[in-house]
Amino acid sequence: LVQKENFDIHALEKLIQLQNDAEDRQAKKSFNLNLSEMLSEIPVIAKTGMNTFNGTRFAKLEDIVEITRPILHKYGFSVTYKQAQEMIPNAKTEPNSIFCMMTVTCVLKHRDGHEESNEIMLPVATIKGQTPIQAMGMGSTYGRRYTLMQALNIAVAEDDQDGFALNAKVEASKVSLSD
Repeated sequence: LVQKENFDIHALEKLIQLQNDAEDRQAKKSFNLNLSEMLSEIPVIAKTGMNTFNGTRFAKLEDIVEITRPILHKYGFSVTYKQAQEMIPNAKTEPNSIFCMMTVTCVLKHRDGHEESNEIMLPVATIKGQTPIQAMGMGSTYGRRYTLMQALNIAVAEDDQDGFALNAKVEASKVSLSD
C-alpha cells in the first residue's frame, strides 16, 4: 500500500480513469473493425417461414441464428436479449385486442468488452385460438428476429439464394430504364 505522506489519491484516480478510457476506445475500435469484417460474411437469408395468418413469408429466427452464430463466434461476438412488458390497464385479451406493450432489446457484445444494443417496442395482441402467454411468446420471437436482423444488417430474400433472380430483376430494370 501507499505510505507516502503526500500521496495524491486524486491523481491516481485520474490515471486509472485515463487507462479505462484508453481501454474503452481500443475495445470500440476492435468492435468496429471486427463488425465490418463480419458483416461481409453474413449472407442474404432466405424467407423459409410462412405466416399462416396472412400468407406472407419471413426469415425464421432459427435460420438466422443457425447461419450467423458461427460467423459471430469467428469474430468474437455474442448476442443476448433483454425484454420488458408493460400491461395495458383494463385491456381485454380477446382476439385482435392489444393488451400489452413489449420492448425487446438485442445486445451485440464483443470479446474485448464493447457492446451495442438496439430495441423494438411492439404491441402484443392475441389472435384467434391463442392465449395471452402464447401471444407474448410470439411477440418475443418477432422482436428478437427483427432486432437481430437490424444489429447485423441482415437482408432477406425469397428462396433464391444464388442471386440469379435478383440479377435478372436488376438487368430487367436497366433495360426498361434505357428504353
